[in-house]
Amino acid sequence: MLLDVIKVFFPATIAFMIGILGAPALTSYLYRNELWKKKAKTVAIDGGGTPIFNQLHAHKEVGTPKLGGVVIWGGALIT
Repeated sequence: MLLDVIKVFFPATIAFMIGILGAPALTSYLYRNELWKKKAKTVAIDGGGTPIFNQLHAHKEVGTPKLGGVVIWGGALIT
């Protein structure tokens, strides 16, 4: 029973530590190279523009780097 608990929690702890230690380096790299999420092109059903939607979501996800999930996947794969 104890061995089963160790088999689960030890790799999870290692993956968590890899994520905690790797996140600052990856984040600074993403911000330094301005790898931002692209704004989605919003087009209405009839093919026209969506000015009200664009106004309400003007600042959504601006400055959010993409590829942040690499920390999670990297930690799991390395573990």
